[in-house]
Order: sequence, then C-alpha cells, then structure tokens
Amino acid sequence: MPPGWDRWAANAGGSEDYYSYTLDQCPAAFGTASSPSCSDGPATSVAYDSDPVLDYHTTVVTRLALQFLDTAPSNEPFFLYFAPFAPHGHHVPEPKYRGAYAGVAPTVLPGLQRVGRVRQAGLDPCPSGARRQPGGQRADGSCMT
Repeated sequence: MPPGWDRWAANAGGSEDYYSYTLDQCPAAFGTASSPSCSDGPATSVAYDSDPVLDYHTTVVTRLALQFLDTAPSNEPFFLYFAPFAPHGHHVPEPKYRGAYAGVAPTVLPGLQRVGRVRQAGLDPCPSGARRQPGGQRADGSCMT
C-alpha cells in the first residue's frame, strides 16, 4: 500500500462475490481508534461467509467505511476511497431489497441510447484514444475516457 495508508480493506484475489468472499484488511480490527498502523505489517485475510444478511459485501464495506469515519481524528485531514462494486455490474441485491423493483423497467439514459444506435450502425461508440477495459467497453456499453 502507498505510504500513509494506515487502514484499508480490499477484495482478496479480485473476487466480486457478494457472499462468501475474503477481504484483505489492515488492520484486522478495522476502524478502532487503537488499531495498529498497517505500515509495519501485512494485511489479515478476513472471511465473510457466515451470515447472509450481515456479510453482504456492500453492507460490510459500508460498515468498514463508517467505522473509519467514526474513528478518524476530527482535527486532522483524512482520505477515504470507497468503491463498492455493487453499482458497477452483475447486480446482486441484498436480500431485503430482492424483488423490490420487480416489474419496473430500468431507465436508459440518453447517452446509452446513443451508444446503442452507434453500435447498431456498425460503428465504434468510443472515440479514438478512449481507454477501454479488456474486451471492449464497460458492461453498460459506455467508454472510459
């Protein structure tokens, strides 16, 4: 981790599972004011796979982020990078929200409609120089610029 990162959690092995996954956390007792700094030692792998409600990935990383905010010194600057993968594709809702929007059609934003029309015409929707993920565009068809 970069210098100055004293607490962090990341999916181990690049897993994108919402249940039954492992986070590499540093420190293991994440979010406590007395937690040791990670600059002196390795991360601890913490398995989350015992409770289908409490171990839902978005719930866990949100809880870790809130613990960090609750224990951050109020008189010092801090940096929190929070990037759950829930809004980024292969959506798996938390059990309490499963079926909440059944029968509701998703909203297609105008930019994505344009991408669809361009693709139907056999053209490349990404401008030259746009960065792409391996294999092309993002799952939603948009380009990385």
